[in-house]
Amino acid sequence: MLDKNYFTMEELVKHPDFPIRSSVTIKKLIEKGVLKAVNVSCSKKLTKTGKPYVRYRIYRDSVINFLNSQLGENYAKKFKSKK
Repeated sequence: MLDKNYFTMEELVKHPDFPIRSSVTIKKLIEKGVLKAVNVSCSKKLTKTGKPYVRYRIYRDSVINFLNSQLGENYAKKFKSKK
């Protein structure tokens, strides 16, 4: 099985071991540079506020580094790739 090296925002919000339950908060962490992500949007749709709709792929290593800094290394082990 191929192990991907990224998460979507939805996957992180739904992940039982990830402490953040809001995609808005995750987006703010991406914009501040705390989480490293790639914008994969190709749609021209606009949100209700008139801003373009944005989808991100968040790097797994970035999530692990964030969890290490916030909650400790033992907690972040749940997100490491399974080989």
